[in-house]
Amino acid sequence: MKGQEDSDLSVTISRRKFGSRVRRAGQQVADYAAVLRQNANDCCFGDTLGDRLLEQLIFGIADDQMQRRLLSEKNLSFSSAVAICRTMEASNSDDEVTTSDHTSEITTRPNSESTNWTCNEGEMGLEGLSAELDASRKACANYSSELLRVKAAYEESQRQLASIRRENNVLSGKNEDITDQIGEDVGNPGPNRTLQQTFSAMEWLLEEAKNCVEAERFKRLEQDINELETALNTANASIAGEQEAVRRYQAEIGETTALLKEEVRVKTELQAQLDASERARDALGVQLEESRALLERAESSRHQAELDLASSKGKLSAMQATSHAASIARQELESEAQSLRAELERALCRAAESRLADEQRVERKRSMALKKRCKFLEAQFKIQATPCTNFEQLPTKTQDLILQYLRPSQLLAIRGVSRGWRQAVGDSLERRHHLHLTEDDVRHANNERLERLLRRMPSLRRLTTDHVIWSPPAPLSVDVVSRLEGHLERVDLFHFDAAPQPLEGLWTRCPRLGDVTLPRGSAERCAEVLLRRLPSLRRLDVARSNVRGECLSLLPESLEALSVAECEHLQPACLRQLTRCPRLRRLDVSRVEGLQAADLAAVLAGCPQLERLTARGLEPALELCLPPAGLPSLRHLDVTCSREVTDSTLKRLPDLLPGLHSLSIYGCHGVTAVGLDSLPRLRQLCQLDLTCLSAVTDATLDRLHGPRLRMLDLSVCQSCSTDGVTRLVLGCPSLTVLGWWWSDLRRTRSLVDSLVRQLPPDRDVTLEVNAGDLQRLPPLPPGPLSLREYKPWWTS
Repeated sequence: MKGQEDSDLSVTISRRKFGSRVRRAGQQVADYAAVLRQNANDCCFGDTLGDRLLEQLIFGIADDQMQRRLLSEKNLSFSSAVAICRTMEASNSDDEVTTSDHTSEITTRPNSESTNWTCNEGEMGLEGLSAELDASRKACANYSSELLRVKAAYEESQRQLASIRRENNVLSGKNEDITDQIGEDVGNPGPNRTLQQTFSAMEWLLEEAKNCVEAERFKRLEQDINELETALNTANASIAGEQEAVRRYQAEIGETTALLKEEVRVKTELQAQLDASERARDALGVQLEESRALLERAESSRHQAELDLASSKGKLSAMQATSHAASIARQELESEAQSLRAELERALCRAAESRLADEQRVERKRSMALKKRCKFLEAQFKIQATPCTNFEQLPTKTQDLILQYLRPSQLLAIRGVSRGWRQAVGDSLERRHHLHLTEDDVRHANNERLERLLRRMPSLRRLTTDHVIWSPPAPLSVDVVSRLEGHLERVDLFHFDAAPQPLEGLWTRCPRLGDVTLPRGSAERCAEVLLRRLPSLRRLDVARSNVRGECLSLLPESLEALSVAECEHLQPACLRQLTRCPRLRRLDVSRVEGLQAADLAAVLAGCPQLERLTARGLEPALELCLPPAGLPSLRHLDVTCSREVTDSTLKRLPDLLPGLHSLSIYGCHGVTAVGLDSLPRLRQLCQLDLTCLSAVTDATLDRLHGPRLRMLDLSVCQSCSTDGVTRLVLGCPSLTVLGWWWSDLRRTRSLVDSLVRQLPPDRDVTLEVNAGDLQRLPPLPPGPLSLREYKPWWTS
């Protein structure tokens, strides 16, 4: 029994040693397999020897790659597993990176590389970590089973020790029985003594044997216990390491999962961007096809335009021939024109009877204009009728031309002359598209007369008035216009009532309005409603109104002209809203209080097509208001009565405004002869206003000689003489209008006499003088010089 117990204990210890055998670092696979075979000889595995060897080889090989390879194989034996491991050891002799190192490399890899992982790599890494986690769990389970086996072996050894102790007690009892028997035989001293000696010797030998066996057994048990404790500690440490590895793997799996989710999100975003790019590509493709179609249509239109141009050239040749024939027929028209002039004089005399005495001067002025219009008609129309002596017998076109020079009040007055006059005036009013109310018309007009006149003009498209009236009358009612005219295209309400409700009704009933002048003192609301109701507005005049500037944010892009002159409540910063109007061609900012150079510069820079700028009474320096690159498109500039216009301003104008055609520096007293010497550098200048400049001398006028100057105003230029002015007129062959307003009649008469004597016959010059001199000067004979009343800038 003792031998059996010792044998069982040694087998248990051998199996524990076999189960704890792990391949050391650097140990060859073949050596490790030989050690396993040697340790398995004492374990008595029997038929399960191959399976136990294969199992211990897989879980003790200490190489993750080899473990995954062996676990993936099917129908694996111990010899084939050893062969596979030796093959992998030979091919990867230089690659000793374990699974934990591979995981550390993944976690410590630079962010730039980890961000470049694709979704497929993340999935493969996740699968590898899952396999490693399963292998770790299996190894942990094996270690747990080994720990249970060790505990069972330890308990079995304790039971065997208890059984040995029980056997020792049984032997002790038997020994006592033998001692008792020996005591009974004491009476036979011979044999008993010998037997007693023998028994003593045997007893001593038995005690020695017992002591040796017990010592050897306890020694073996202590060694086995120590080995078991060492193996148990090793197993516990290995299990703790495996658990730590499992936790690390779980953390890495979490990080990998987060990276995978991030990669999936990035992939989704990239896919969305790719889809958007594809849609944009498709849209661009459609636009490209449309552009090609437009290009083809443009080519066909160009071809058609070339054909039309050729046809137009043919028509132009025919018109030139017709014009030549008309010039030949001019001689035939002269006789008929004489009779027309006589009838015109009689018609004007009849009309003058209904006018007041203070209107005779205006009638003479209109009569002179009508005579010039007749000269123009002689070259345009061919009158086939015979000379007539009655107004009713004149052609319809001639009657219209005569009647259009009469004011509305005169037209209503001459309707009572005769039935023919009534019919002619009625027909003329029905065909008239434009009605202009002069200063006298506005002064004597009222709502009843205006309504009666507008009822007889169903074709009216444009209604305008004179703005400069020294004694403004009572404002007219807007309802008179809005009730009768729903097809107006241009309306000037400067002298009308500024009530918001009638104005809103007018904007609603006249949707075709493109040119509007608001009444004086109009509120901000009127302009806002106007801009909301008329989105296609082209011209807007809010001069002398009460707008503050908020309405300028509603200006349409189609706006071409704007006037905010003398708006006392206007905030200059609101003018920057004009950059929303790239088509703006005319701008009037005269006498806008607080206007800064930066605000005006921003407006001018945002309006590249600006052609006319009116800035009378400009406060900042003009050169600071212009963009650094200048305004090549600007043709007309009016800076009348601007104190900051100086010689430096005029010196920079040729560089900043190279295309300037018209310039007015009326009353700019900061200008001297030095600045005026820079004007000849404006090569395209054809209109110039130098009124009230004391720096204008004969030397200055001599420098202005040139072929382009057509209109010049030298009113109240006290430093220049009549001889210098005469030289200027002779030195400017294109000059046709000369402004000369003086209160000195002798100076004016001297200039007229000088021009009459020296002007060549082929010239046509008009001298504008004040009304008093015009009446006192003798009439001029037909020739190159003519006189007319001077019109100052404030009447334009």
